Amino acid sequence: LELVPTRAGGTYLVTEDAPWRTYVFIEGTRSFDRCDTRDRAHEAARSFGQFQADLVGLDVKRLRETIPRFFSSPYRLVQLEDAVAADLAGRVKGAKAEIAFVQGRRQLVDAVDCAMRAGAFRPRIVHGDTKLNNLLFDETSGKAICVVDLDTCMPGWSLYDFGDLVRFTAARCKEDEQDLALAGMDFDLYAALVDGYLDGAGSLLSPAEVSMLPLAARLAIVAGVQLNAQ
Repeated sequence: LELVPTRAGGTYLVTEDAPWRTYVFIEGTRSFDRCDTRDRAHEAARSFGQFQADLVGLDVKRLRETIPRFFSSPYRLVQLEDAVAADLAGRVKGAKAEIAFVQGRRQLVDAVDCAMRAGAFRPRIVHGDTKLNNLLFDETSGKAICVVDLDTCMPGWSLYDFGDLVRFTAARCKEDEQDLALAGMDFDLYAALVDGYLDGAGSLLSPAEVSMLPLAARLAIVAGVQLNAQ
């Protein structure tokens, strides 16, 4: 991405209603809401992995948490349990299966946090929203050439970026699908995501991070159920 400077030379402009920033339009590219090929999955994962590798020299302390505790699975569980207890919208009765799904996987919730506190890996600058449609692909070659939507870049753990990428890209249905019978994971796409992510970020990942990639995918899906149940 290439920022367009303001007339005053700044990187963004604050108006009465909001801050604004503008980027140079990138010709000959497009984005995708669904992934239908292994090559595209591999390219997406490679690009997001390379994005993290490119930022490895940036001190995480220089960035603040855009959304505090956004990556904290234990905090998400607390939010869910508070929402279930309050049941302000009267939706608990209709979400019992989803709530039971999460409760049955409580042992997963703090696994990544515990590993990071134990020094198995360190916080990094992460993208925070690694959906397939946050990449621009070259219309001719099919190569991923640009990561977009940088609003949630902040300190976090690399495993979250990978897990969220799997949650969105390897899904067999659209993100807001109402027919749960269509939900599921395409494991061919998942394998391509693993290969691509290791191609892009493998050199910076610790052995513990590599071994926890499958767990990260499961954890991101559980977190998604938590948020939807609320």
